[in-house]
Amino acid sequence: MGSIIWKKARLLKTPEITEVEGREIVDLLLNVALTVHPMASLLMAAYDLAVSPARPTVYDFCYLVLADTLNCRFVTADRIFFEALKGGPLGSRLLWVADPI
Repeated sequence: MGSIIWKKARLLKTPEITEVEGREIVDLLLNVALTVHPMASLLMAAYDLAVSPARPTVYDFCYLVLADTLNCRFVTADRIFFEALKGGPLGSRLLWVADPI
């Protein structure tokens, strides 16, 4: 999340947020209770999906495989990822960020 916030505050030609807003967002994130899931057991499945033709990265698939393993949905704002996979076997696990739950 830190890299995304930094990008929106500093890297973009026209920043979407100020540096102060970015700092406030990071502060809020530091107070969120998170559950950490080891990826070792999911990595091979993510790799196998990613090496298929015209597929997203292993990194992207780790989240989708985790959602499938936890029997929940993965919310994404990555339009290319969403469009590429929404009709596939794990498409039911995907949810576009602006869609209702």
